[in-house]
Amino acid sequence: MFTVLEKGDSGPMACSAVATSLPPQCSGPKIVGWDWATAPGKNDAASGVRWNDGVALIGRWDGTKLTLTQPPITPEDFRAEHSLPLDPGSTSTPCPEPAGGWVVVDRARTTQATMDKTIAAAQALASFGGLWLDQSINPAPSDPDADPAEIEAEMNNPEKLILNVRVTADAPGVERVLRQTWGGMLCVSSGGRSEADLLQIQQEIHAGNDAVTGSGVDSQKGQVQVEVFFDDGRLQRELDEKYGPGIVLVQSHLMPFPP
Repeated sequence: MFTVLEKGDSGPMACSAVATSLPPQCSGPKIVGWDWATAPGKNDAASGVRWNDGVALIGRWDGTKLTLTQPPITPEDFRAEHSLPLDPGSTSTPCPEPAGGWVVVDRARTTQATMDKTIAAAQALASFGGLWLDQSINPAPSDPDADPAEIEAEMNNPEKLILNVRVTADAPGVERVLRQTWGGMLCVSSGGRSEADLLQIQQEIHAGNDAVTGSGVDSQKGQVQVEVFFDDGRLQRELDEKYGPGIVLVQSHLMPFPP
């Protein structure tokens, strides 16, 4: 799914990354066969730039440009036609639910201040792999007339979240250390590479491959996620051989069609 943008008479391009300025800015390959007059959705224009914020493009990729073989459609129509579900992501907790359920151990040590202190302590560990908050146990407020500030405060209530910390080794020992400052719900899991290792891998990939359009570190999965316009599998195999299977996930903006 792409933003299509054209500046002046440079021709339309499929944006692999978009700067949220006005007008937006982006980089990406040229599109052959694009027609603004028949494009689905809403076209916008400002300061000599035209853009369309969301379309599904189907065509032939030759390594430098995308030649459309079917008219572009909206992402929603594409998902519906090909039964592709939305991916909402996940912030789940890998630890099994404790006996008696997830409960606060010490309310006096379950505040924003103690959470910040605990997070800093976790991030200072040599074995630190990642950290995330699981708010799935906190039901969304159902009162439509509730004060938005009160809703936000309740959704961010430290007593209604599970603090997740991933380390590379000795999860029980790390849990004992973190319990010195944190009295809320806590899951310390073990596995994968340290965050420092993952950041180093991310830097190495960017430095060694001009095809990379973006990347990030997924703390929960312990994985570097790399974006390219298209990978036929060779880059994924190369990175698997270099860093080990599952450490780097190559994500293509384009995918084989039909999906």
